[in-house]
Amino acid sequence: IIAQVNQSSQSIATSVSEQRSATQEISQNLAQSSRAVESVSRNVSEGVTASKEVSRSIAEVDNQASTTAAGAEEAAAAGRSMADLAHELQGVVGQFRV
Repeated sequence: IIAQVNQSSQSIATSVSEQRSATQEISQNLAQSSRAVESVSRNVSEGVTASKEVSRSIAEVDNQASTTAAGAEEAAAAGRSMADLAHELQGVVGQFRV
């Protein structure tokens, strides 16, 4: 009976040791998976931040383009006005010629 108890005890000890090893391996795998998920999360967060930056930059470029277009329209109108004034001035100066 003592021999059977010893054999059972050794079997249980071996099983417990194998279970401990398996549990440690599972724990290590979970830790590694957790680190990978954290890394992906950081990368996604950085991607979102970069996308927001690009969106803001595009909005700024759009705003600047609108401002430039408005300035160009004003410059064109001023040019037409100056051309009209120059034409009128030529007419007035022509009246004073002998």
